[in-house]
This record gives sequence, structure tokens and C-alpha cells, in this order.
Amino acid sequence: MSRSDTERVADIRAACSRLAEIVKLGREEFDRNWLAVSAASYELAVIGEAMAHLSDEFLKTHSSVPTRKAKSLRNLLMHEYFRAEPEILWDTIVSDIPDLVRILDSVSPPAEC
Repeated sequence: MSRSDTERVADIRAACSRLAEIVKLGREEFDRNWLAVSAASYELAVIGEAMAHLSDEFLKTHSSVPTRKAKSLRNLLMHEYFRAEPEILWDTIVSDIPDLVRILDSVSPPAEC
């Protein structure tokens, strides 16, 4: 079952939203809570996987979407999980994810509920 670009962008947005909830826990709680670290890893992997399957047409039209970086992180999380330090994950979710949301908002405004 294939998903459309619209569905994949919605998946990315949902993962970003869940990561924002993790950030609300704060750095200290994140560092001591393996569930938060595990959830962050999963959500980042979802973002990378969804980006890996965006169509060539979408990516040509929206070249500002950082697919390469997201796919690289996904590969690290899945294949070299032992290298995924909590501080790297935290830095990614507090620095890169808000930027990703801004980029997505500029190329594909959120759907109305």
C-alpha cells in the first residue's frame, strides 16, 4: 500500500508534533527517561522513512526539504543505533525539527481540520 506525498508530509508533521511534546519534558527528564529517548528515536526514524519515500516530483518542486539529512539520521538510528547518543537526539529535536516544520509550512501549509 503506497502513501501519497500529502499523507507522508502529514506523517512527518505528526512526528514533529510528537517530538515537540517530548521537548516539553525538558532536557533533564529526557536524559533520564529511556522511554522519551526511545520515542524520540522512533519519531525521527518515521520522519526519515517518510522523507525517503516522497516522490521525485515533490522533491524537485520543494528542494528546500532536507531529505538527505533526515534519511541519514534514519539510517543511523536503524543500522547504527548504538551511535545514537541522547545529546545528538536532543540537539536534533530542539534545533532541526522546528526548522523542518517551518520549511514544511512554506512548501505545504498544514491541512485544515
